[in-house]
Amino acid sequence: MAARRTLLYGALALVFLAFGWVMTRPRPGIDHIVLVSVDTLRADHLGLYGYLRDTSPFLDALAGDGVVFERAIAPMSTTLPSHAALLTAHYPYELRLFRNGQRLSDEFTTLAELLRAEGFATAGFASTDVHFGPSNATQGFDHFDEPELGSNPNRWRSAAETVAAALAWLETRKADEPTFLWIHLFDPHGPHHPPQPPRSYVEALASRSAEREQTRRFLVEEHGVDPRYFERVSDEPDAMMRTYDVYDASIRFLDDQLRRLYLALHARGMDERALWVVTADHGEGLGSHGWMYHGKNLYREQIRVPLIVRFPDGRGAGMRVERLVELVDVVPTLLEVLHPGRLPEGRYASGMSLLPLVEPGAGAYTKQHAFAQRRSFDPANRPDPLVPALHNYEAGEQYVLEDARYKYILRTEGDDELFDVQGDPGETTNLIGRGLPAEDTLRSALEARIARLDPANQRAERVDEATIEALKALGYVE
Repeated sequence: MAARRTLLYGALALVFLAFGWVMTRPRPGIDHIVLVSVDTLRADHLGLYGYLRDTSPFLDALAGDGVVFERAIAPMSTTLPSHAALLTAHYPYELRLFRNGQRLSDEFTTLAELLRAEGFATAGFASTDVHFGPSNATQGFDHFDEPELGSNPNRWRSAAETVAAALAWLETRKADEPTFLWIHLFDPHGPHHPPQPPRSYVEALASRSAEREQTRRFLVEEHGVDPRYFERVSDEPDAMMRTYDVYDASIRFLDDQLRRLYLALHARGMDERALWVVTADHGEGLGSHGWMYHGKNLYREQIRVPLIVRFPDGRGAGMRVERLVELVDVVPTLLEVLHPGRLPEGRYASGMSLLPLVEPGAGAYTKQHAFAQRRSFDPANRPDPLVPALHNYEAGEQYVLEDARYKYILRTEGDDELFDVQGDPGETTNLIGRGLPAEDTLRSALEARIARLDPANQRAERVDEATIEALKALGYVE
């Protein structure tokens, strides 16, 4: 219980007004809602998911006091669509969001809108200026803070700056006033080179030569990283470990900033009435499957994300859930936390409450599959010549359906893939054509899922051209 008092508490309270279901009052003990989404954070680079380096002491402690979901799947390895799914319980396919630079339709109700209608002060703090505001994902926020970057070529601000903005806003609120706080951090996002995190964080990792060599072996043997990939894409000496030094240092830096946020809440007496949800929008290639970044593949390193839920009453403390779950499950989970047994039924709601996985007897979590899709690429932007190791482009569409053991990747152009994710977690051996029943079963289920979600395959509106150019400055292509 002592650790429980020294970490974070929260409750992500939700309501689906669109379904005619209104929350009358937060359940006792729930005043503050803290949702943290870290851009480009691989689950397997956190200590709580078995990483060797000490990248996440604060999140590790939070995990020990909360519930850790071992197999949480993001619906897309692209920032805006994945975040929109997290905040609405709708897949990107339903939202008609297929890439950054599109606009979320007003027909969908956001978490901030729902909470504001219930009397919560709502505030969001983003680390970029192009993903959310221009894309209409900020509807419902009383206060939305994104950086004014002007001509800054980086197009993002550090976790320290984003947390500082959140703390300044919190100082204007009463400690007992219901608040919803969304923090978006961007630090692990590529390109992965100094001075992205503070140089001292990078040097601290690089200076531990024995640990560094142990990490190198771990990455090759456990994560399936091929050092030769880095030789093809970089002339920098020891490019592989330099890349990982920066990526891991970025995680440690943001972990320290989240601890800073917690301590500020604790000092204000807010921590014991808040539930935290910490997750990521997607992961990062980092050389796995021959790709450095994200958005192009649907392998584990890109769509398996951390998911930690910290309940204010301590339920499930220390629990680790092995069941396959999805980011779209967060919304109904929190609805049921606030009002047990009162879940709305909606035509577009694709999530399912995770509470039965935490509390035996709370019902049943009946999902058998996780669904994801790859962002869409505009054929007009196809590089010529196309170098797969260097260019974030691949023709056609790509979808995935995963069950407890197998994962099927369907491509509209190119060969499909089937992996035994239990026996081959690195997804190195394609089992297509081996005669496994899962091949036909999963493909049929995947095709049916795609048809059901959006048979018209409609597209969302684009944002303005200035935002498109700013996205390109961050390294995105259409």
